[in-house]
Amino acid sequence: RTCFRPADLAREEFDCSVYLFGSDQIWNPQLTEGVNGTYYGDFVKSGAVKASYAASIGISQIDEYRDELKDQLARLDFIGVRERSAAELLKPLTDQPVYLNTDPTLLVEPEIYLSKNKASLRLPGTDGKAKMSKSIGNCIYLADTPETIHQKVMSMYTDPDHLKVSDPGKVEGNTVFTYLDAFSREEDFPEFLPEYGNLEELKDHYRRGGLGDVKVKKFLEKVLRKTLDPIRERREEYSRHIEDVYEILKAGTAEGRKAAGQTLFEMKAAMKINYFDDASFLEEFKAGLK
Repeated sequence: RTCFRPADLAREEFDCSVYLFGSDQIWNPQLTEGVNGTYYGDFVKSGAVKASYAASIGISQIDEYRDELKDQLARLDFIGVRERSAAELLKPLTDQPVYLNTDPTLLVEPEIYLSKNKASLRLPGTDGKAKMSKSIGNCIYLADTPETIHQKVMSMYTDPDHLKVSDPGKVEGNTVFTYLDAFSREEDFPEFLPEYGNLEELKDHYRRGGLGDVKVKKFLEKVLRKTLDPIRERREEYSRHIEDVYEILKAGTAEGRKAAGQTLFEMKAAMKINYFDDASFLEEFKAGLK
């Protein structure tokens, strides 16, 4: 089940044998409005196992929260954190071992995400050039009006040898069909071009001859507008509420700074240059002077 608030968890009756809590700064009292029992399992009513994995604190001083943290840690059967400094902070507050876990993001093999639709990986310009270019003016923009989209699609490069409707045509290198490969879906045909069952049937007819470029372009225009019209309309709506856009950007920036701060904190700890966060550094430095 998806829950958004602690009260949602308290109302639910879960039937789980294990509850796992983690990871990014869930134990940072400065971000969770104090020591938040939700992240220690205070809502669990059964005798299920409660454990943390790679829980993160993200602060170096917990003196004012010690008693509350001690009470909440007592709820857990297993304690795992992802920061060495967090482990050192929590060990005095519990009789249990505090394990150091790998950040879960490092447990997944990274893979680049590319669309399975190869035609959409690199679209040519509307003039058939290698790529769209603002300076050349061969682009279709998300903000383009229906009239502009119509003009651009109707001027798109096709097969230069397809002079008459009766002429056989080439779909390879034909920009209109490249865009249809990228954007059209099977459900578009009954909606916009019901005499064809799918794109392959349309291509076969074009190759045989008897299908004009204008008809294909009109179909592409409808397909593109189905995708672009909602985007343009939403853009226009946001442009009328710039204050809301500002607040969205402000909130996103705050989240970005929080994530960057956590990454910097962990990087300094790993490199042992967190001079002002790790109390043991001063002790080691003093010992080295003796």
